[in-house]
Amino acid sequence: PATRFQVVGSGWRNFFQGSLLPLLMVISVFLLTLRRRLVLLQCGVLYLGLSFGLSAGAWGSWGTGSWEPIALGILLAGVSLEAILHQQCRWWRYALIGAAGGTMGLLLAQGAGFRSILAREGGLHTGEVIAFVGGSELAMIVAGLVAACLLLFLSRFDWYRKSVVHPLAVLLTIL
Repeated sequence: PATRFQVVGSGWRNFFQGSLLPLLMVISVFLLTLRRRLVLLQCGVLYLGLSFGLSAGAWGSWGTGSWEPIALGILLAGVSLEAILHQQCRWWRYALIGAAGGTMGLLLAQGAGFRSILAREGGLHTGEVIAFVGGSELAMIVAGLVAACLLLFLSRFDWYRKSVVHPLAVLLTIL
């Protein structure tokens, strides 16, 4: 049996291994605005979606398949494209981010680390699932803090929107 710290570490690694889409989704949240209240609302919606998706994957209440990376890529493109087309946060952005968070959770639920927890002898251990989800969420928060610090530093310059946000949003849209 793994310790809680090992399971949290497994959740952390699962966030960064495999597809870069979860990391890119976290970065895309910060492209439209860096205002504290709006960023916290968007991060909260993404966080809730991630928790919901991982929980649904753990209990098998939502079928997983090969559609998650495609769906997350489309949602990432939509969120990134909105940063180019709009200057303000619109209501549908929260729906896009929530759907992306849930899809991201389902994608992470397909990872080898998560599957190994579910396949352990003795059945499903709720404490280990919670620790794994906590590790994935911690990774998401750290990635968000690093992205926010970097973008906040760059946002002080006049060229920020044209030289950082637009190229980064275009890059995230075409990936």
